[in-house]
Amino acid sequence: MGGERIKPLILAVNKDPDILTLITMVLEENYRIIEARSGLEGLDFAQRCPLVKTIIVDVYESELGGLNIIDILGVLPESKKIPLLLMGADKKFLDIWEQRPRTDTRMIECLDMPFNLQDLNNKLDSLINPKLI
Repeated sequence: MGGERIKPLILAVNKDPDILTLITMVLEENYRIIEARSGLEGLDFAQRCPLVKTIIVDVYESELGGLNIIDILGVLPESKKIPLLLMGADKKFLDIWEQRPRTDTRMIECLDMPFNLQDLNNKLDSLINPKLI
């Protein structure tokens, strides 16, 4: 009883319920998952759930736009230091991303679609358990 570890809490924001189900199925053994089906829902959860360790964001989220969600999360006091895993970050997105001024210091990883389940786990682990160099 005393030896059980509390699983880290992950917020997954994606408009596709099938992707959210897949993320939850793959990660639920090691993480607790909160699913948000829209950018607005994700922002709401990010503000109300102070124990979130990482946010997985669909960069092509249609309601607010992935870049807008990332920017808003970066200024909200509750989420501005939470690491992000940017899902769907293809070359087109990365070109836009790298041209923008970086004003925050959050750890950020990118994951292209379709994604490899091992890559998802590895990138998430690197955000939650960063290695000191």
